[in-house]
Amino acid sequence: MENRKGRIVGLLTALLALSSSVCWATLIESETNDSISEADPIPRGPAVWADAGAMELAGGGGDMDFFSIDLMEGEILMAATTPLEELFTMPDTILGLFDDAGMLLALNDNAGSSDPDDLEDNLGSKIEYQAPEDATYYIGVTGFDDFDFDGNSDDLNIGYPHDQTGPYALTVTVIPEPATFMLLALGAMLFPRKRLEIQS
Repeated sequence: MENRKGRIVGLLTALLALSSSVCWATLIESETNDSISEADPIPRGPAVWADAGAMELAGGGGDMDFFSIDLMEGEILMAATTPLEELFTMPDTILGLFDDAGMLLALNDNAGSSDPDDLEDNLGSKIEYQAPEDATYYIGVTGFDDFDFDGNSDDLNIGYPHDQTGPYALTVTVIPEPATFMLLALGAMLFPRKRLEIQS
């Protein structure tokens, strides 16, 4: 029983220590960031890292927002949008992740809500992706139903440029590849024990 209790305390200590290394700042959007070549860079911190900011699909429809982020092989990227109008239902976003060549790596329309029968409750989007190599990746946000990310252009999505507008929150989290994450957790568990031994 004591051993189990010690493991639980150690795990909680590790999680607290890891959370203290999370860097919170504010993601910044500067128009025009409507393409990969105009993407706003996301400066990131080490270890477990997260950032958030308020963005907007600009008025008039067809707006897209792109952000670039450098990832190392094995790192896990999580990105999510949360609509900030009309009880989290507007704007209805689509979230995509692209490589340097513009190839779509991950796509999500509705992240859904806590109620699986009520997709209207939250029309935000969420993607998770583990980087296969060190590279710059591109997070794209557009409006429903612009699944091919062509904004106002009629070239690919003929006759259906999206008309979603309004503010949304973008949250980006990076978690180290699993082996490094476990080492960080182990170090966090050992640190309080060493400090305790020095004091006694």
